[in-house]
Amino acid sequence: MRPLNLIASILFVTLLTAPVVSLSIGGYQNLEADRPHWDALSNPALYAGPDRYRSTATRQMIENTPFGAWGIALKSKFDYWVLGAVNTPKVISGTDGWLFYKPGTMQPVCWTDDYITLLLDSMEARRIVAEGAGVDLRFAISPDKAVVYPKKLGRRGRGLAGCKLENARHWRRLARAGGYHLIDHLEVLEPHTDEGPLYYRTDTHWNEAGLVLAFRQLYEAYLGIDPGPSAWYEGMHNEPTGDLAHMLGLGEVEHFGPTPASTGDRQWNPPSAANSAKAFILHDSFYKHFKGAIERIFSNGQMIRMDNDNLAQLMMQEAPQYILVNSIEREFPVRVTTGMLAWGEQFGKGLMTLNEAAADCDFAALDASTLQTVGLTDHGATLRAGRDSNIFIPLPANAGGKPCVRIRYGTDSSGYGEFFIPLLDGTGGYRGGRRIEIYRDIGRERDIRLVLPARFAGAVLRFDPVPGPATISNLVIETGIRRERR
Repeated sequence: MRPLNLIASILFVTLLTAPVVSLSIGGYQNLEADRPHWDALSNPALYAGPDRYRSTATRQMIENTPFGAWGIALKSKFDYWVLGAVNTPKVISGTDGWLFYKPGTMQPVCWTDDYITLLLDSMEARRIVAEGAGVDLRFAISPDKAVVYPKKLGRRGRGLAGCKLENARHWRRLARAGGYHLIDHLEVLEPHTDEGPLYYRTDTHWNEAGLVLAFRQLYEAYLGIDPGPSAWYEGMHNEPTGDLAHMLGLGEVEHFGPTPASTGDRQWNPPSAANSAKAFILHDSFYKHFKGAIERIFSNGQMIRMDNDNLAQLMMQEAPQYILVNSIEREFPVRVTTGMLAWGEQFGKGLMTLNEAAADCDFAALDASTLQTVGLTDHGATLRAGRDSNIFIPLPANAGGKPCVRIRYGTDSSGYGEFFIPLLDGTGGYRGGRRIEIYRDIGRERDIRLVLPARFAGAVLRFDPVPGPATISNLVIETGIRRERR
């Protein structure tokens, strides 16, 4: 065998066996870059599917062996330190060594006014349901790093971002114009971006300087005062992981201690909140280290991850008077439409349970024959619902409390009913984002209650009893007023 062929054979065998040998010695590395899902090994697609599926699973497993992790780190270090340009499925680099989370930065589709209105209305519908139950619900948005520092993306990064920056400006413009109630942390971060970094270069999260500004905004939103410009708050300390650098296998390339903007008087503390009401703070990683700060606002606040599997039960058991939901900007569109904050998930079900528990109202039956309906035909003892059936329910005009409705009926449909909250702009119209999907009570016999804030007295509520053709029997609709009990 020629020496060159021998060398090539040795290299081939080495590269072929190195991942397996390194795995047996060093174990699985569990990189954040592109983790394999081990249950995929039992997926029939692995054996009968296209080659692309098998290639992806094989690549993911090799990359998460010590040998694969070493290879990723070697290439990433060369790209980052020598070429100054990183572009992987998860991470892209900008200027001055800044790294950005690629899936959250790239948005090839520009959002329309209708889509943004749907998102904003979806959050507002949840606020209205919570308010009816006597719960102060607010959403706080932590802006994506690229939105706070668009210049750090560089020319190539801005090109990859597509519509990201325009979408960020667009939804905020419509939110302000529509008077939606949101806590947007970009409002306090953006004016200070030239004073020093507010986000870490190699982590997706804000640093302590950014965290302090966000805390001051929350403090003022709930307690009505700015606790002052001091740059340090006892009990509040950010502990970043350098997640973007870790995805690349770079190790720690950035100092993660207190930033220059957060090394003020560490003995100074804002006054503790007089508010002792029970509060739930539903959070993702941006509020992970906010516990000490939240205690300055809510002395009885409880930090809960929004993906908690028992959230609906906790909401019912604890009956919080305040709920603060924080989401990173890139995730909130999915979370409020089909994700963790949707009506069919723990959060949505918990809100509806709280609302129904508050619907202790003085009810009186409405004459069903006087109701305006669409898509319903009378068949004697039953009603036949068409493809799109609507019932329009006039709420009591009495301003002495909160208007309530109770609807009871039987059906052979397995689909859920929906309320549509009317607009109070004089048009009396309805929009898709302002619907409430009733997942809690899907069965043959249904008993649904809803209480709305007092400003909806006299409005007309729309109810769609079934999502398609079905039979409806024993329909009883009652409305009333919930007055404060003493």
